[in-house]
Amino acid sequence: MPPLLSFSLSHRLSECDDEECIEQLADEYIEFLRRGGEDSGWVEERTEDEADFDKSFLFIEALLKRVIETDIEPQVLLMLLERDLGESHPVVLILKEELEGE
Repeated sequence: MPPLLSFSLSHRLSECDDEECIEQLADEYIEFLRRGGEDSGWVEERTEDEADFDKSFLFIEALLKRVIETDIEPQVLLMLLERDLGESHPVVLILKEELEGE
């Protein structure tokens, strides 16, 4: 997996080849948010067709599991993901749908 701050979140997600990698990325992103979430290494710069929907779904699933274990509110997580990935990224769209279903 690429170093934590060397690539955008979407790029790192696209580089993951298995669920373990995706879960590790989710752990790193949650830790990044708990430290303040200000580092620009996660900021998204991508084209729309770069996203992989299946990986996005696994990533959001892993994130939601970890959010339950932390003090990060799901709505705050959504806001930060929108900042880091953009409003049209599959991770953001999936999370919005999940939160609306609650």
